[in-house]
Amino acid sequence: MPINLSPRLAAAANLADPTAVVADIGTDHGYIPIYLVKEKGVRHVIATDANEDPLNKAKRMVQRFKLEAHITLRLGNGLEVLEPGEATTLILAGMGGALITELLEASPVVANQAQQLILQPVQAVPVLRRYLATHGYRIHEEVLIQEKHRFYEIIVAKHENLPVHEPEPVWLETGSFLKQQPAAVARTFVSRKIRLFTQKYQGLSQADAPDPQQLSETFALIEALKEELRWLKQ
Repeated sequence: MPINLSPRLAAAANLADPTAVVADIGTDHGYIPIYLVKEKGVRHVIATDANEDPLNKAKRMVQRFKLEAHITLRLGNGLEVLEPGEATTLILAGMGGALITELLEASPVVANQAQQLILQPVQAVPVLRRYLATHGYRIHEEVLIQEKHRFYEIIVAKHENLPVHEPEPVWLETGSFLKQQPAAVARTFVSRKIRLFTQKYQGLSQADAPDPQQLSETFALIEALKEELRWLKQ
């Protein structure tokens, strides 16, 4: 019986090292762990969730596929249910970028000892990128997925004690791997950002007391995004 994941979740799962012990944080119904074992050949997955109801649903799915020997279920918040080094690949998918940063911040030893972090925020991606850049992480890969009218960014990172730096605003919005994405998807992604920030700029400029710094920063970001788009069209 196949397990069908959405394109974004399948893309995240396919980035996992098949030789790793994988922890799927916030597993919900347990689809990613089952996919990892059945389709990727991962031998051991730790599936965690902070709430008992979704974990019980995951348990029923694991039993349905007879994968109890390969998938361990744990109730608890974030990475707190893991021992440092116990899982070498951590997947945090389907939650906001701010929540992902909170979970990494709450268990830095576990996060820092992992060999691979696969992060798929559904919103607030710049918040997550800034956290990674200012806490010693290196981003090794990114995947951009379009599902209907929404874009999802998947970030593969590892803690490498890099020097702390404040990243450029355009990098926070687009990352470093646009050229590696399907050209049409990347161009549409950046074009949409230009449109959204142009709307923001117009709204700021029409305020009763426009903030000159905010206007300047937003204008500079729009120009940087336009340069990214020109670069993608080359």
